[in-house]
Amino acid sequence: MEMLSLPMADRECKISFLHQMSVSETYHIHTHDFYEIFYVVKGRAVHNINGFSECCVSGTAELIRPRDCHEYSFINHYDMELFSIGIAEEIMSEIIDFTELSADKINNGEFPPQITYPPSMAEKLTAELSKIGTITDPQKKRSYAKSVISRLILEMTETNPSPVKIPYWLENLITEMDKRDNFVVGLERMLELACVSQNHLNREMKKYFGLTPTEFINSKRVLYASELLAENKQSVMEICGICGFETPSNFYSNFRKVFDCTPNEFKKRITHQYTEKI
Repeated sequence: MEMLSLPMADRECKISFLHQMSVSETYHIHTHDFYEIFYVVKGRAVHNINGFSECCVSGTAELIRPRDCHEYSFINHYDMELFSIGIAEEIMSEIIDFTELSADKINNGEFPPQITYPPSMAEKLTAELSKIGTITDPQKKRSYAKSVISRLILEMTETNPSPVKIPYWLENLITEMDKRDNFVVGLERMLELACVSQNHLNREMKKYFGLTPTEFINSKRVLYASELLAENKQSVMEICGICGFETPSNFYSNFRKVFDCTPNEFKKRITHQYTEKI
């Protein structure tokens, strides 16, 4: 497992700021020798930490401790934009002293402090945190970051939310439904693998992912359809059936939700890009 340290350029300031536009830009499973606050600017993804999984959404902020092991992963076509703010241990000690928080309250427990802000508050926090990345003077950057982070950590610890960990059965179900043979069959296969009632599955999918089982399945089918369209070996109607859509209208409406165009338009666009390269 990779152990990350603060970038060399930020060693003097002892505060780092990284703006990542996609899950694909983040590190695979890792730990670090500094504290980190990650903040989701927009989107959603799965956050895997210390053997558990949670769904993080716009407005989620979480304090990662030096001993925590974590990584992010996609939920279907969804992605997220996030800020990652690195904090040297000595700076965190100063923040703990300033806020009069107990170090044990922050460092103990298998799950770190976190909070999810409503949109009305998240917009202001996004602006405050992004400013950290614009300050070039190390001393001014450190002073400003400490003031914002101190308030943020106080709010995390005061709310003391119960972590919403994705249950193992649901996590395993999502992994199984990533397989082509399963998502093509659809809801019937998902219920068979889940061994729970449809109502219970609906509630749990909404609670942890903000999606219905059908929305999750159709999103997987659309991504598969886009791969087949790019290969240009079958007609659009053939791909509709291969991917498990019962009607062309259902295929077209779900495809447009993801790609903002029809399958035919997508196919023409991909073909045009290919011929341009030739």
